[in-house]
Amino acid sequence: MADEPRKRPFVLQWRSAVLNSAEPASTKLTLLMLAEYADTRGANALPGMKSLAQLSSQSERTCRRALEDADGKWFTRQPVNVGGQQWRGYVYTLRIPEGADTTTARSRKGAVTVSAAEPERCGHSEPKVRTLTTEGAVTVSDELGSKLGKATRGTRSRAAPKVTFDSWIENHPTPDDVIPADHAVNRFAEKAGIPDAFMDLAWIAFQDRYAGNPKRYADWPRVFHNAVQGDWLKLWRYDQQSSSWVLTTAGYQLQLSEGQQQNRPNRLPVLEA
Repeated sequence: MADEPRKRPFVLQWRSAVLNSAEPASTKLTLLMLAEYADTRGANALPGMKSLAQLSSQSERTCRRALEDADGKWFTRQPVNVGGQQWRGYVYTLRIPEGADTTTARSRKGAVTVSAAEPERCGHSEPKVRTLTTEGAVTVSDELGSKLGKATRGTRSRAAPKVTFDSWIENHPTPDDVIPADHAVNRFAEKAGIPDAFMDLAWIAFQDRYAGNPKRYADWPRVFHNAVQGDWLKLWRYDQQSSSWVLTTAGYQLQLSEGQQQNRPNRLPVLEA
């Protein structure tokens, strides 16, 4: 008897539903970029309007209008409270409208094919890696495809040489060289209200995962950014009841272990307020 096909992750079903819907191209593109911030269950998405606009190559006004039109249909959202004060952003939970078509998008005449660009961000190779694309390529309409092309065109520059984590660390002797204070991962953490101590733990877990690992990447700070934003390390979660970030069991275990090993090299710089 043939094995039954594995159920696709919710975020992939949601993404297919968006692509198969009759929503305007600008709304589809905004929603697809929103999914980049969600986990595989479609929860804990914390995008900034500016980031959505940059990723989709649209104006903030267009993205805001698209989200307002899709609110309650494609997702629910709640204001984020940090330290008793309301942050100006929202935490989104994706939902699939009743009757939506969640099958994988099929090729159509005149369609534009868009393939995944970053395995670390889009692959299914590791269970902990959040994935947002179906296997192989997906097809979207000409109008949406042209917008996606504009959004990614600026990234096609000469590729930097790929190096191992250990080689990268050796060439960046100080913490400020490893992850600059103004790097996007620090800005993301600051906007999301992730505590500095949690980010320190994330760097330690990231270092433990890749030290001595033969994997090579051209942009290790970007890989760390993806790990934090994509919640690969599973060290914390957003608690809706207390409106704050709390450590998971894995996070607590690492915190206790770190308490016994204070002298770690290449610590992540403390985020500036």
